[in-house]
Amino acid sequence: MLLGMAPLSALAAQPVYVALGDSISTGYGLNTETAEKSFVEQIAEQQDLSMTMLAEDGETTASLLGKLADADGAVAKALEKADVVTLTIGGNDFMNALYEYMAEAYNTANSTSFTAEQFKEVLEGKNTALEQSAALTFVTKNISGFAFGAGGTLLTQFETALNAIAAGIRGYTNAPVVVATQYNPYRFAADEVSGESATAAQAIANAFDTMLALMNAKIEALEAQVGFFTADVFSVFAGEEQKNPCNASFLSSNLDFHPNAHGHTLMAQTVGEVVKSALNGGTAESTNITVGGVTLSYVDAPVYASTDGDGKVTSLGKNEEGAPWNIKWDGSTLTLDGAVIAAPAGASEAIAFAGDLEIWLTKQDSS
Repeated sequence: MLLGMAPLSALAAQPVYVALGDSISTGYGLNTETAEKSFVEQIAEQQDLSMTMLAEDGETTASLLGKLADADGAVAKALEKADVVTLTIGGNDFMNALYEYMAEAYNTANSTSFTAEQFKEVLEGKNTALEQSAALTFVTKNISGFAFGAGGTLLTQFETALNAIAAGIRGYTNAPVVVATQYNPYRFAADEVSGESATAAQAIANAFDTMLALMNAKIEALEAQVGFFTADVFSVFAGEEQKNPCNASFLSSNLDFHPNAHGHTLMAQTVGEVVKSALNGGTAESTNITVGGVTLSYVDAPVYASTDGDGKVTSLGKNEEGAPWNIKWDGSTLTLDGAVIAAPAGASEAIAFAGDLEIWLTKQDSS
């Protein structure tokens, strides 16, 4: 537990939550008139966090790196005050590379001159220069070429950019950072399709599974860095069988890859659990605080401590009013709110409570 001296008048402020990333975090496409909320908004409400929304529609790794490079910018200033950060990034890098590949491949095969943006509009049904069905058929037949060709370049660039983003964030804060894995927006949609169209739909979904598994491996590798965590959104969406978590539907020729309200609720649960764990401990580095001449390095929710003139802890509080913990000592066992607390292996620090009782503190790997 993060233990420090504080008078009862020093009330704890809401933890500061900074949301970085793309349109997945902004809640693009949600119906605000019916009070649909993005997963980051839900997390902030559920965990009583003070959120700073700095995600932006269309954000890529390159654009986010540009913001992190600006030491006087909004992102840098917000990160300096952050207690926890969430990040959704990589989806636009993936889709932009896919559209570029498909446009070039189609142009080569058909002597046309579609730009990546124009080919995207065709697939979305917004450009009638080419029938949407013809474009989808072409994608189905050529998407494996992307996965095993241009996709390799994308992965290399993504890994480099992701590590640079992690370093950039750490330049401003040591707060825990929770990164969501990329989900497959077409898995549920493909599984809905039957008949002759099923093969084509499955080909697209399977190619996405292949590429996203490789991208997510790069995201998960961030956990080797202290204070970085991943939230496995991919697995949660892949395991959803009752209700589509995304807007995409092959049945209605809708290729919108954004999560719907149900998807955001699933993300709030998945990412939120990791955020809560990170704030309450996890493997994030703690802040060293000295109480009574003893330096404590322990990670958990904030706790309030009062000391006497000799530096001995005389009372502990766990909320804004400084309400005492339910601490009991029977001479051999210490319990805190009914849970037994044992001196962990390697414990090397202790403080005295009420004169005789020693509470041992050490840095933990979990809450």
